[in-house]
Amino acid sequence: MINSILLDFGNVLAYPSSGNWFVPPNIHSILSMDVCDLLVKEMKNITSAFQEAYKLINENHLMHTEQEEIEQFTDFYRIILQNIDFGSKENIDINWVSRQLAKDLVCNDNRVVIYDDVLTSIKNLKETYRVALLTDNWPSVRRVLDNSFITPLLDGLIISCDYGMCKDKVEFFHIAATELRMEPANTVFVDDSEGNLDNSKLAGFYPIMMDRNNKLQSKYPVIHSLVEVQNMINRITI
Repeated sequence: MINSILLDFGNVLAYPSSGNWFVPPNIHSILSMDVCDLLVKEMKNITSAFQEAYKLINENHLMHTEQEEIEQFTDFYRIILQNIDFGSKENIDINWVSRQLAKDLVCNDNRVVIYDDVLTSIKNLKETYRVALLTDNWPSVRRVLDNSFITPLLDGLIISCDYGMCKDKVEFFHIAATELRMEPANTVFVDDSEGNLDNSKLAGFYPIMMDRNNKLQSKYPVIHSLVEVQNMINRITI
């Protein structure tokens, strides 16, 4: 019997206001338009520079403060900007610019937009289920959740940076189950990544694919909003 719901954050509860999780909302006030385009292109095309920068943040993921997060994303942007030779093109201190981008990404709540159905849906689901969050994320997400009035609605919160481990590891789901005191066999996990759902299934959870934009296909049950969670639970537990 399902008695718990474990939710992802990105593309389940919220989406990036800029269209990309690594593009800060005020990028156009920090960089010229042509450099903005180059930077976004590097990230969209997953170039070698982006891969190098992402490897840095992925392999050094254990952290607990927003200051640590700012420092890491300063290095992240510096790697990419150095690759497009930004310093010589703009005659601007690349370290200063990288830090401004990092501070905007970390400190600006407007980097994310909470979906309209989130607060009401979680409140409704909590009438029947325990509801918790499992997210691959950084320390600043706590502030975002607090300021979005989501935190008080949750029965638990597991953030990957607290463990230095993400959902690409099955072990992370075992940790979440233990920390949240949720029995996987009685818990659905809602995420927008098939790989994450695969690992949740290996850990014993019921996987549900969230497809907010009607673009995904999955071997798992698919929903398009949190409003549909209850009906999907009814279907998979018949």
